[in-house]
Amino acid sequence: MATAARISPIRHPRRRRPRTTAAAATRLAHLPALLRPAAGTYGGRRRLRRFLEAVKYPNLTAFARAERLAPSTVTQQISRLERDLDGRLLDRGGHGHAMRLTALGKKVVAAAQPYADQLGDLHGPRHRPRAA
Repeated sequence: MATAARISPIRHPRRRRPRTTAAAATRLAHLPALLRPAAGTYGGRRRLRRFLEAVKYPNLTAFARAERLAPSTVTQQISRLERDLDGRLLDRGGHGHAMRLTALGKKVVAAAQPYADQLGDLHGPRHRPRAA
């Protein structure tokens, strides 16, 4: 019984809204309000760009293979984007069925598509292309 008293209650991490600095807010003024929380974070524009490209594939693993990225990296970045936007963007595809966009995912794609060229490249500034 003494050990049960020493165990602290389970704490659930609070969801926090991403912070955007004032300078970043002025740079993001041309983007739709829906995209600003994600685009204002470090690497957020690249995550948005990867999300736009990933929805063209049946699942995240197929996208990662096609772009020569680690599947775990893509999954983590989509999860971070979902956390920044405070909602699920994808119903993940599994064996036998393709991933699908949620209602929020459809809104993000529609809002971000016109700005795709301003969201940066898929691989980042320090990427060295692999030999084919």
